[in-house]
Amino acid sequence: SHTLGLVATRIEKDGDSLKATLAWTNKNVAINFTCPVAVGPLLFTIGPRKNLLCVDLNNGAMKWEKDGLFITGADKAVAAFLVLDDTILMLTDAGMLVHFSAEGGAYKELGRAQVCGFNWCNPAYADGRFYLKTDELSRPAFQAAGCEPWVYDGGRGKDPDTMPYWTPPADASDDAHALLTEISAAMS
Repeated sequence: SHTLGLVATRIEKDGDSLKATLAWTNKNVAINFTCPVAVGPLLFTIGPRKNLLCVDLNNGAMKWEKDGLFITGADKAVAAFLVLDDTILMLTDAGMLVHFSAEGGAYKELGRAQVCGFNWCNPAYADGRFYLKTDELSRPAFQAAGCEPWVYDGGRGKDPDTMPYWTPPADASDDAHALLTEISAAMS
């Protein structure tokens, strides 16, 4: 909650039913509207100062924080997180794709690339490929740049469905392609 902070609830069996009790609260981790991700005992999210946070899920303690990754105000900073084994791929509100380690010791960036402009859209990773969400306005530019759509095979005799997600443009950044190639290789 952006007003109460991060709240952990412990769910335990109580006879034939379940009982919820407060495990801990950290008022310094006031998440606004970004969906956090967990990797093992660690939670990764955006904090109230538009900073990337790593929190220990066992006790709510802050493990580390990283400033300077988001461009919008603290009340609107957003990012989309994709967990890739022991690393995280994060698309920031500025369209910066950041690859970092999901360790609790300290923030460790593995790579970054500018892959699109300002956005609040979650990317997708399917069949070893990274995709960005498009709309009626942005899709023609992706088509003109030779990008490819994500086509979902519905199976069971259903026709394939073209999703509104497209691969990044080839000229997005040389770093983007090196990063995406590295990530695809790691996920294979």
